[in-house]
Amino acid sequence: MFKKRTTILALFMSIVFMLALSAGAVSTAFAENSGDPVASKDENNPVKAAVTKVLQMPVGTITPTETFTFNFESQEGAPTIPTQALNFSLDTGTNPSPATKTSPGTLSEDLETGLKTVTKETDNVFANVPWPNVGTYTYKVTEKNISRTVDLNVNIKNGSAEELRCSTKSYLMTVRVDNAANGKLFVGRVTVREISGYKPETNKPILDSIKLDPTPGITTGHPSEMAFTNTYLKINGGLDPEIEGNITFELSNEIDGANADLNHLFSFEVTIYDPATITDTNIQYKAYVMNRGKVITDVANGTNAAYMDDTYGGCLEFKPGDITIVPMQPTIDPNTITVKLKHGDNLVFTDLPIGTMFRVREVKDTTEYDQFQSSYTYTRNGGEPVSTVGLGALSIGFTNNRYITEGKDLVAFTNHFGPAAKTGISGNNLLYIVLIVVVACALLAFVLIRSRKSKQNNV
Repeated sequence: MFKKRTTILALFMSIVFMLALSAGAVSTAFAENSGDPVASKDENNPVKAAVTKVLQMPVGTITPTETFTFNFESQEGAPTIPTQALNFSLDTGTNPSPATKTSPGTLSEDLETGLKTVTKETDNVFANVPWPNVGTYTYKVTEKNISRTVDLNVNIKNGSAEELRCSTKSYLMTVRVDNAANGKLFVGRVTVREISGYKPETNKPILDSIKLDPTPGITTGHPSEMAFTNTYLKINGGLDPEIEGNITFELSNEIDGANADLNHLFSFEVTIYDPATITDTNIQYKAYVMNRGKVITDVANGTNAAYMDDTYGGCLEFKPGDITIVPMQPTIDPNTITVKLKHGDNLVFTDLPIGTMFRVREVKDTTEYDQFQSSYTYTRNGGEPVSTVGLGALSIGFTNNRYITEGKDLVAFTNHFGPAAKTGISGNNLLYIVLIVVVACALLAFVLIRSRKSKQNNV
């Protein structure tokens, strides 16, 4: 009987112990999500805080020259923290230029998402604060709003626009100042939480439950979490497509070779995708079919879309494609437009924002393609053209994403008619020919092996 009671008591104590551990874990998790302060080790290692500025723009964009400032609004008589400023300046697309204020920075370009990000961080914001006494001080931290927003639907059609959208975030920063052993004051604790709103009855801030670490650390890959993210967009085009400086992207076609039919229409599937910082899916982009610098509107020339009335003789309107559709599959993006170009024809865009992604595929839609060898050169940002040559149809922008830049962007196709292309093998049949050769080699190997075994058995 005694053993049974002892067993029951032990079981009961085990349950109590597990419940106590669970309660401790829950309370610890709640405390961590409640905004535990960042504490100093001692007066020789006071808490530091910085503001991080993240400027995002589409790949291909030159970082604009901007100064972003951050304000620390004192609450209930807290001593003044000076306004902090970060300067962004033009770069070449590889590294951020040095700012007038010495501040570290990083630059990254993600060709998968099409996003370029420049990140900078202020110095320690407490460096020059004359703390009057031991105590707790509170600040509302905001960024000065210098946004320049435009109606993209209107300005994109005009071919020229620039937009900067500043962060509207705000943070509540609580600073605990302590006494050092030598009688001086130092920052011993800091708590930072994002302000998600205000209580209507008291106008007091509603704070996010997650604690943020404001400690500066951009040089070690861990910048302050008290961050403000802005986005930037630019369009370098114009209105009149016959003015070369207004063209943001160009696709051209040339036909050469003895006895080549210069009026033969080659088909090109063209898809345009919004830059990374555009979320308005209703935007449309204008393109013109031209020949030797002049707009042409001959519908028979070629597209699966109607020409729209335009001041400059008619244009095609491209809607942004759906990036989630897998390219080169039977399902073609519904916003892909097939354009047909003869010798000397160009498809030009005048209003594509920098960072617009494009895909172009030459379509083999007639047997006459077997008589041509296709090639193209791709000029990015006015640099040296890169050439690609192949039999049959070619494409660009499918394997590697391609984006509009601030400089000249041109895909120039050449379709050569002549003996070099008369191989009797088309790009579509090449795979089957290879398979036939492989099967033939396998059969030959099988026959030889059987023959050798037969001879060995007869010996």
